[in-house]
Amino acid sequence: MAAQLGGVLVRRIGARLTLAAGAAFGVVGFAWLTLAHDTTASVILAGMVVGVAISFGYAAMPALIVAGVPHHQTGIANGINSISRSTGSAIGSAVITSLLASKTLDNLPAGVPALPAESQYTLSFALAGMAFVLVIGVAMVGLAVRRRSPSPVTGTPAPSGDGETTPARTAATV
Repeated sequence: MAAQLGGVLVRRIGARLTLAAGAAFGVVGFAWLTLAHDTTASVILAGMVVGVAISFGYAAMPALIVAGVPHHQTGIANGINSISRSTGSAIGSAVITSLLASKTLDNLPAGVPALPAESQYTLSFALAGMAFVLVIGVAMVGLAVRRRSPSPVTGTPAPSGDGETTPARTAATV
């Protein structure tokens, strides 16, 4: 459901703002997990908020990519996005696994595998929240809205840097 809402938001408010809104949900979700991960309900609800963040990001990124590259390079750009997402997931998983394994509980019974200390989970949640803060910064400052000239083939305006067509340009080309 959040992915569908993300698609609607991309069309209504633009991809940059949708990405920033999603990242804000990520900050809230991971702050919630950082501060209150002591009940099952809290973890589930915070996880749902983080899920909204990820869904909004997946809705916004293709629009940002299409708006940021020439039409003939959209396939390659989306492919690079997919590879980057997979690589980032692998690296992120390795970093968090290393972080969790770096501090384990003491005095466990014999035969029980090492378990991460709660502090390592808290640190992981805080780092993820900070990563979403960086996404907000990039979405709002680093992804400047660029206007591209009309397509020489169709005469229609190319999408702006926020993933939307500019109504003024559309009117000017008609």
